[in-house]
Amino acid sequence: MSRRLDWVTVAAAIEVVTGLVLIVRPRLFASLLFGAEFSPAGQALSRLAGFALLALTLACWPRLGVERRAAVRALFVFSLLSALYLVYLGWPAG
Repeated sequence: MSRRLDWVTVAAAIEVVTGLVLIVRPRLFASLLFGAEFSPAGQALSRLAGFALLALTLACWPRLGVERRAAVRALFVFSLLSALYLVYLGWPAG
């Protein structure tokens, strides 16, 4: 019996990896995404964002008998807002 790819699980797994990188190696995250370094305050905030991302992922992790629409909605909203913000940051000013 073939198992269908579960996109909620894939999205949640990607968010787990991102959250862990934010917590453990914020400088690596900043270098890969922005090509810059975080200040000490930026590193602290990135770790807080990593904690929040892990908490969101834990709340959305697919489980049997749990309503999936809420998990899909939460992960989608987070991903959409994050992508829009990153596009805004990369948009040339003026």
